[in-house]
Amino acid sequence: MLRRIIAAGAAAGGLVLAGAVAPATAVTTAPAPVHVLGVTATSVTLVPHRTAVVRVTARLDRALVGSEDAVAVVGPHDAAGPDELGYAELVPGAAGTTLTATFTLPDAVRPGLWDVEAAVFPDGDADTPSSYRDAGFRVKLPTALTVDAAPEPAAVGETLTVTGTLERYGQSTGRYVGYGNQRVDVYFDPAGPAPRTKVRTVRTGATGRYSTTSTATTTGVWSAQFAGSTFNAASRSSGDGVVVAKRKTRVAVSAAPKPVVKGGRVTVSGRLTRATSLRGTPRYVSYGGRTVTVWFDPVGPKAPTKVATTTTRSDGTFTRKLTQSVSGVWQVRFGGTAYFAASAGKTAVAVR
Repeated sequence: MLRRIIAAGAAAGGLVLAGAVAPATAVTTAPAPVHVLGVTATSVTLVPHRTAVVRVTARLDRALVGSEDAVAVVGPHDAAGPDELGYAELVPGAAGTTLTATFTLPDAVRPGLWDVEAAVFPDGDADTPSSYRDAGFRVKLPTALTVDAAPEPAAVGETLTVTGTLERYGQSTGRYVGYGNQRVDVYFDPAGPAPRTKVRTVRTGATGRYSTTSTATTTGVWSAQFAGSTFNAASRSSGDGVVVAKRKTRVAVSAAPKPVVKGGRVTVSGRLTRATSLRGTPRYVSYGGRTVTVWFDPVGPKAPTKVATTTTRSDGTFTRKLTQSVSGVWQVRFGGTAYFAASAGKTAVAVR
């Protein structure tokens, strides 16, 4: 836009917010020309049925004096004419070299790349600025992003499916619609001090839906993030927490005979089973080929001692024949695996 916007700015309507200029300082000698050193404007996201505020800041090499004036103009980069422009006077701050202006944009303005220009004029009647600078900023439409991780809770090693939808606001329809063919970053924030990390980047389908899978390893929160595009703002979903745990196991133990004669042989037997799920009422199935340890805890102050190690059969059963001299409790312990929790079972046998 450059200087053509400054020239047209005074005729702008709709976006105009007039700003007040601080009283100029009287001078007795002609000052050196004032120069605009730079200008910036805050990028904004339009919100349906609300206005957005653009804040402009300009820097001068000295304070304005006498009849010198400073103005700011904003508008789309490809503005067709004054009707799309907003014009306001720049108001000096306490130091005089930093000036500001505020523009209010309705939610119906065109999104995309906008320009801001700051210019100074030697007096209020001048048509040509003595100095000006311009810069770009973005006016974008809002987006909305969701995430859902399932199943919940999940077992260690189970496949998690992370899905969601990216939507963008349509000015013509006044509603959100799916935003297809866009990159969405999927993040996982594990419980504890470990940082949130990006798991992978996926693309949305034609309806804005995305989906990816991951192996459940630990409890944490899943979320998604969209970086934005030329016309649409960035967005981040809320988090979806998933508890991840090992599936449970059970050890059933029996011993015979009961009671047993001192120094007699006792058959310790039982079965190891594992849960098929963490959710609902789990079904337990045989857990074969696993190592279990047999412990004996005698009546009295002595601590339990490990007396045998055995491996479960394909149907999860195990059997060991052992000698017992005092009354006590037989324990069979399973230490667990990466995916299944530890468990133990016990049975008491008296000596007569």
